[in-house]
Amino acid sequence: MLNKLVTGAEVTLSLLPWGKDFECEVFKKPDFTSLDVLAFASSGIPVGINIPNYDEVRQHYGFKNVNLGNAYGKPTKEGMLYVPEVEKDMHLEFYNPSLFIIVALHELLGHGSGKLYDKLP
Repeated sequence: MLNKLVTGAEVTLSLLPWGKDFECEVFKKPDFTSLDVLAFASSGIPVGINIPNYDEVRQHYGFKNVNLGNAYGKPTKEGMLYVPEVEKDMHLEFYNPSLFIIVALHELLGHGSGKLYDKLP
């Protein structure tokens, strides 16, 4: 599924509502994978990462998008303070699949294709 997203990324990028000034000059298709985390040495764990995060390195050598699938939180009905009671089961059912899509799009189309603000004309 992630490979299909990468394969179609150039077409998707052309449909997005911002100008070319906000995109990398050349889009290099990344390697995109999903991993399970065994240990992460920080106070918080991300649900996805784009490595390396140095624009010069990404532009010259490419990059890798990683979805950290087992790092997703597990919502509970008790924690859903502003969700109507009739929607809580649906929210629980679709939380992880929708977060997977959000993370994949964020890593690929955000970090993977965007230009750093200091590089804008």
